[in-house]
Amino acid sequence: SIEELMAGIESPEVMALQKLRVKWPEIAGSAFSRFALPCSWKDGVLTLEVRHSALLRELRPSLEIIREAVKRHFPDADCREVALTISGGTRKNVNSRTRG
Repeated sequence: SIEELMAGIESPEVMALQKLRVKWPEIAGSAFSRFALPCSWKDGVLTLEVRHSALLRELRPSLEIIREAVKRHFPDADCREVALTISGGTRKNVNSRTRG
């Protein structure tokens, strides 16, 4: 089936991102999940999208907690870092990151 074929092609990070989006409020908490949404997960970096640049500084202290929560729920997916980016625009990562 197509689902089986795609499962063999997709990386653990891509498959985990799909599941993470569904469970995001449960994993990140209802307050945090209202302000930041998972937009990509590649090469061990989970990127969260925020609506406004003011949130970059406000959410930065929570990134390590989020990384640990993600690793608990998805132990097989590589999550060494969580980064924030502003929604829209070029979607380039900004310096609000954590490494684990």
